[in-house]
Amino acid sequence: MLYVTSTPKNAKKSYRKWARKHKYGLRWPATEGVFSAIKRIFGETLKATSEMGMIKEASAKIWAYQKIKHYAKA
Repeated sequence: MLYVTSTPKNAKKSYRKWARKHKYGLRWPATEGVFSAIKRIFGETLKATSEMGMIKEASAKIWAYQKIKHYAKA
């Protein structure tokens, strides 16, 4: 049996063209770092079960992270 592990070059080129056209995969550089820091400090999960509770809990975590960051600069 012969297994092919790579994709054809034209498939890679068409994906790259599509990604550029739709600006796929572009993120604000600081975003990933901030989310990573918040998850490291507070964990990846939310305890709330309702949508509104999840929004409030996530907002509280972001607020607390900003306070921690502010005190670290002082």
